[in-house]
Amino acid sequence: MSKLKCFLIFLISWFSVTGIASAQVDIGAGINVGYPHLFNKLGNTDYRLYSSIGVVAGVAYKFGDSYFYPALSASVSSLSLPIANIDGMTWSDEFTKKDIMLNLKHRSLLPNKAELSWYAGIGVAFISADVSSLTSANGNFGGTVSDSSEYNTASAAADIGLDYRFRLSAAHPHWFAAFDANLQAVYITGEYGHFYVYNGYNTLQTDINGTLLSATLSVSIIYRFGKTEQ
Repeated sequence: MSKLKCFLIFLISWFSVTGIASAQVDIGAGINVGYPHLFNKLGNTDYRLYSSIGVVAGVAYKFGDSYFYPALSASVSSLSLPIANIDGMTWSDEFTKKDIMLNLKHRSLLPNKAELSWYAGIGVAFISADVSSLTSANGNFGGTVSDSSEYNTASAAADIGLDYRFRLSAAHPHWFAAFDANLQAVYITGEYGHFYVYNGYNTLQTDINGTLLSATLSVSIIYRFGKTEQ
C-alpha cells in the first residue's frame, strides 16, 4: 500500500475517532495576476507598472458550523524589481517570489448559496533573482549582475483579502470556483545577498530592501471534502 493511501486512511480514521466528520476541508489551485511595487528610494523613482503572473494552491479547514477558520496558501510568481540607480537611470532585474501565508478567514453564506470571506494573515516570502540581464527604465537592455543567481532572501509578509466562491453545479456540490483579491506587504531587509551591477561604465554594489506591496487577483478551482450546504 502506498504512503499516500496510508495517509488518507489515517485522516479518515482520525476524523471518525475524534468526531469531526462534519468538518470541511477545501483544497484548490489556480492562477494569479499581480501588480507589485517596491517602495524604497529606487522604487519611488521608477513609475513603470510592473505585472506578475504565477500559480497558487491552498488548503482550508472549517470545523462544524464555525464561521472563522484557518487557511494555508502557497504561491509562486515572477516579477521585475528595481535594484540599482546608475547615472540617474533605474535598472531592474527579474525575480521569483515564493510565499507561504497562514490566514484567518471569516465566511458569510450568501442567498445564492455562494460564499464570501474576508481574511488577514501572516507568512514568509522567498525572493530570488532569475537572470543576470538588466533592463533600464527607458526599456533598454544592458548591464549584468555578477551574482544574481546566488541572491535569495526570506522576508516577513502580511496580507488581507476578499474571497468569493460559488458551487459549479448542483450535480457536483463539492466543486467550487473561487475569485480572490489580495493585498500583500513584504518587508525586505536586504541582509541576505548583494548584487554587483555593471552597466559598461560603472560597477555598483547594491541589494534589495524596502516594502514590496502587491495587489493580486487569482482564480482557483476548489474541491470540498466533507459536508456541503444544500
